[in-house]
Amino acid sequence: MGLEYDALSLPGTVLVTALAEDPNNVHIIYRFYLNEEPETKWVHENKFVLNIIDKNINKIKIGDRVKDDRNTNEDEFDDSMNRTCSIGK
Repeated sequence: MGLEYDALSLPGTVLVTALAEDPNNVHIIYRFYLNEEPETKWVHENKFVLNIIDKNINKIKIGDRVKDDRNTNEDEFDDSMNRTCSIGK
């Protein structure tokens, strides 16, 4: 499991990409977070565009949770990843 993101600068957008695979080749769904708050519902796309407009921010914490799409419980997940990112100004 991994989490990649574009270079961060303000103001601007950041492309966040979750890297995950299921050992049983079951389709994976994703949920993206910013500062530990959900930014998306469970989605099939492993990419998320984050818009940052607050020029006073110098760090953010991005994260994602993943699970296979057979898991229907909203709060359960199979794996997660968080990264704290410094923002260039």
